[in-house]
Amino acid sequence: MATVTILGGDREVAPYNIAMMRRAAPFIDRIQATAGALNTLAGMTDVAGDFCGVMAIGLSKVDPVLTQEYLEENLGLGDLNALRDAFVAILEESGLVPKGEAMALVAVEAPTGALPTA
Repeated sequence: MATVTILGGDREVAPYNIAMMRRAAPFIDRIQATAGALNTLAGMTDVAGDFCGVMAIGLSKVDPVLTQEYLEENLGLGDLNALRDAFVAILEESGLVPKGEAMALVAVEAPTGALPTA
């Protein structure tokens, strides 16, 4: 079991089986495709949404309220590091990557440059 800290508390998530990983694969592929190139707000929010998609697959099995939409509505960009850490824990616990090696694959940094004004 992976312990993830999200939404103000610790939650247990079982390793993803093949069925769960098939549902998570498109999200994971998009995250990996954009790793290291997150220098825009749009890119960061897209990755955050994909992190939520991966997490919701496991979390909603335990608590059906924790859907992707719920996570996206209740988390902000300030939670991006917690989402990344939870994502890494799921990858490691599921055997997709060796422990400690996933961090380089999903580096998330703040966007550079000024945000546009309204």
